[in-house]
Amino acid sequence: QHPKIQIARTEHINARISLGKEINFFSSEDNPASTYKEGIDWYKSHFLDDDGLWGEASPGYSDYTNVTLSRMGEHLSQTKFIFSIRNPIHRAFSAYNMYMQLLEEDGIKWGNWDHKKSLIYNVKNHPYAFRINYIEVLKSYEKQFSRNQIHVVIFEKLKTTNYQTEYDEIFKFLNVGNCFIKNQDHHSRPYNRKITQEEIYFFKDLFKEEVNELFNWLGYEIKEWKEFGE
Repeated sequence: QHPKIQIARTEHINARISLGKEINFFSSEDNPASTYKEGIDWYKSHFLDDDGLWGEASPGYSDYTNVTLSRMGEHLSQTKFIFSIRNPIHRAFSAYNMYMQLLEEDGIKWGNWDHKKSLIYNVKNHPYAFRINYIEVLKSYEKQFSRNQIHVVIFEKLKTTNYQTEYDEIFKFLNVGNCFIKNQDHHSRPYNRKITQEEIYFFKDLFKEEVNELFNWLGYEIKEWKEFGE
């Protein structure tokens, strides 16, 4: 919605699930949505040389970061990175819900997991599909680029009545003027069921060490992540 910010999209077949939003150019070929084979000129063609500030949105850049960052290092230097992070408990459950619905709706099997088994079983045996270690990803980007090129957005804060403050912080980071944003949900799916207490306890124990490390890196606790509070 900001008049100075433009987000690139692609018609590439690998981006069909994201409706063209996720270009995934720098992603490893282990990510089925990767478009790296198309070449850097193809990637650059998605960004116009105009007065706008151009970016793209590919959550896949948090996977296989050794390959992704190696590729980014060849072509990027002053790029800024915005990471939107969500309570990992609810992120894992949301991913499970989405994967189950994709399978039911279109027969799409996204990732290596067993839909006949429980969520806890799948996280234990196929963790890649359901979890991302935020602090590990952030530190790897910090090492390749720098801390001042990284901005972290807390997903839950965008869902509050004070969401404009979060957008103002993004605009400050990008060095563009503030702009009032009309908050809207996108790609929001209904849930087939609620997360169970057993699953919450399992995830809390699984994520607590890395979440505490994340809090230390950020310099504050994310109070919206109530399961990890004091």
